[in-house]
Amino acid sequence: MIDWNLAIKIFVSGVSIVMLVMFILQITVQISSIVVRLIEKKAAKVEN
Repeated sequence: MIDWNLAIKIFVSGVSIVMLVMFILQITVQISSIVVRLIEKKAAKVEN
C-alpha cells in the first residue's frame, strides 16, 4: 500500500527545492553579469 500523504510531501519538497535552486542560480547569473559589465567599463576607462 502506498502512503500517498508521504509521497505528496516528498514531491512537494522536491519541487520546492528545485525552484529554490533555480532562483538562486538566476540571482547569481544576474550578479555575475553586473560584475562583468563593471569590470569591462573600468577596463575601457583604463585604456582611454
